[in-house]
Amino acid sequence: MAVNGILGIKLGMTQFFAPDGTSVPCTVLQAGPCVVVQRRTKDKDGYDAVQLGLVEFIKPQRLTKPMTGHFKKADVAPMRMLREVRLEDSKDETKVGDRVLVDRFAPGELVDVIGVSKGKGFQGGVKRWHYRGGDATHGSMFHRAPGGIGGSSFPSRVWPGQHFPGHMGNQRVTSKNLAVVKIDTEENLLHETVRWYLASQRAGTHKTKGRGEVSGSGRKLWRQKGTGRARVGSIRSSIWRKGGTVHGPQPRDYSYRLPHKMLVGALCSALSSKLAEQKLTVVEGWSLETHKTKAFRQSLDKLSGEAGTALLVENSGNRNLELASRNLDGVKLVRSSGLQPYDLLRHDRLIVSRDAAVKLGSALSAVKAVPQDLVETIAPAAPAEGKPAPAAKKAAKAKPAAKKSAARKAAPKTEKKRGKK
Repeated sequence: MAVNGILGIKLGMTQFFAPDGTSVPCTVLQAGPCVVVQRRTKDKDGYDAVQLGLVEFIKPQRLTKPMTGHFKKADVAPMRMLREVRLEDSKDETKVGDRVLVDRFAPGELVDVIGVSKGKGFQGGVKRWHYRGGDATHGSMFHRAPGGIGGSSFPSRVWPGQHFPGHMGNQRVTSKNLAVVKIDTEENLLHETVRWYLASQRAGTHKTKGRGEVSGSGRKLWRQKGTGRARVGSIRSSIWRKGGTVHGPQPRDYSYRLPHKMLVGALCSALSSKLAEQKLTVVEGWSLETHKTKAFRQSLDKLSGEAGTALLVENSGNRNLELASRNLDGVKLVRSSGLQPYDLLRHDRLIVSRDAAVKLGSALSAVKAVPQDLVETIAPAAPAEGKPAPAAKKAAKAKPAAKKSAARKAAPKTEKKRGKK
């Protein structure tokens, strides 16, 4: 039994140019990866099918307890979208935990796409059911109304299923026999992280003034009637020159949340690419005697060679390096904790200090606990002659305090008699 379907998300629309030069409109889908969460068998359920889950991040607190137990039983991560897909006859046996990828499809193959249409709210009969309507000429009293909906003598009622105005869209729709134009099996982690980084850098400060924010008096310009002019209440109206803007842009935040695993995967991919291209250099450290740019430029040319741009990764605290590198065109200094895939893709050369490389490696890889039998205890160094050890000083200071407390306990307690004044 083989799975003949996959779950996906619509990303947008584009066009594809065929070899003969014709332009083909296409819908871009992010299909998969999917995981088999549950298996339906003919003996137990009466039919053969699998429950697929689209691998997508979801907060654990958004799940109910029954769904949490459902995912825990299948030993898979929580997922937002679950759908059942029937199985086809095949020698391959599908079981819980198997991955379903987009490589099951081929260009030129015909597929059926099932999705939910856009919700358009309450619409009239002309838009919803393509009513012809009446004449649009002047004097016609019938334009877009529904008109007659049934005979008076026969059948003297409205037929079931009569098309009326109502809610349009937001329904399950199936488009059959769509051709697969192109399949890209590579993961788009770098593209997603660059898009996320650029969105977080957008200022979003564009703004227009509304009617209540523009300057101008709010009083009526002239009396309501008798002037021969239109009835205007304020000069700040949007129909006036220099008036307020209706539905103009307002400040907003373009940033969105990106799963940490995607960011770590993109960083590992970008660093591996730099290492494979021999564009990664690890230095012992940046011990600069001065903050002059000229001296630092000479040292940098020896390391980067003919590379046009360079990205320096160093931990905080090197003030001379910050001052020497900030005025160089094409050179950027970042901390190891603030390294982004966008910076790695923009610069030709990557130069990392040893301490920053260790910190970066520990952050990207899982930290494993060290067994206790491999941990050695280092004895403290012996104090110099004539100088007592710090521990001895603390013990000496603590002894008088202990003697005082012991003397206080041994002294007899005298009771004070309380008398009335």
